[in-house]
Amino acid sequence: MANELILLTGATGFLGHRVLVLALQAGYRVRCAVRSAKGIDKILATESVKKLGSLTRKISWIIVPDITAAGAYDEAVTDVQYIIHVASPVGDIRTWGSSTLSDEKAFVKPAVSGVINMLESAAAHSPTLKRIVVTSSIVAIFPMKYFMGEEPPQNHVFDANSRLEDLTPPYPPGFAYQASKIAALNAWEAWMKKRNPKFDLVSTLPAWIFGKNEFATKADDLMGGSNSTLLNVLKGTESKVPINSAVVSVHDCAQAHLLALNPSVEGGEAFIVGQLEHLEDANGIAHKYFPEAFTKGIFSDACRQATTRIPQNNETAETVLGLKLQSFEDVVKEVAGQYWELSQNV
Repeated sequence: MANELILLTGATGFLGHRVLVLALQAGYRVRCAVRSAKGIDKILATESVKKLGSLTRKISWIIVPDITAAGAYDEAVTDVQYIIHVASPVGDIRTWGSSTLSDEKAFVKPAVSGVINMLESAAAHSPTLKRIVVTSSIVAIFPMKYFMGEEPPQNHVFDANSRLEDLTPPYPPGFAYQASKIAALNAWEAWMKKRNPKFDLVSTLPAWIFGKNEFATKADDLMGGSNSTLLNVLKGTESKVPINSAVVSVHDCAQAHLLALNPSVEGGEAFIVGQLEHLEDANGIAHKYFPEAFTKGIFSDACRQATTRIPQNNETAETVLGLKLQSFEDVVKEVAGQYWELSQNV
């Protein structure tokens, strides 16, 4: 592990940034692929990166302005031992289903071409590469009908080997993200099977990722990402669509990506990263730590959000990766605490 080089994509995002910090703390060198120099400044300005001190000398940078372009990663992959590919179109959750671009162009095509371009570049230009870890999502393995509330989950238990066929457009509002995750997962597994490269690949399938977002400077910033799902429950805002109750902290999710680099983990594996919780418990937890946020109307007990608990088996994340998950209470405390703090800085 010592001094081995990771190519990391997505470090300007919520999860990728935490992967960067943990990788540096673990002793890796990290080459961050960013779309512009602004991304470098954004990363270096965060509190946890500043606290790394001299470890930041182990970060190098490469500009990849368009991940969908053929050969986009040809230079980026040279001399690396590992690649952690987190980058994928997410955007602002509040605008899902209202993009001026088609869902295919905004979500599906860049997700697929981004990972396939990475694999092609790695195969052609990185003889040193041992493993790629790619971020997918549990939405890539759970049928849409459960998320839409069209029927309750049956007795079938989904695991990391469950797969779905690609969805066909048009998608219901907000579900292009799921379509992109299904298509990308299927595409990279098909590529690996067909090409059989010298390196291997491990897939992570995270649940809802919650936790402190260091890029947020005001409370509203937290409402554009995955934390908004939890915060909407706390704020009393209900969604017409049932909310999946599987949760993981951003720290644990990032840690899973690094644990997946361990050579004791077999290539070709996939891991569900997260556990089923009761989102409705979030209000009681927030009351315990931030009662003033309720009396001042920042949080509310008015929400009666419908949730869905899709049966899933995440045992291998613990038994194979050795991942220990934070409690839901700690996760809620972290997210609610940041929102409450930022709300007072108006």
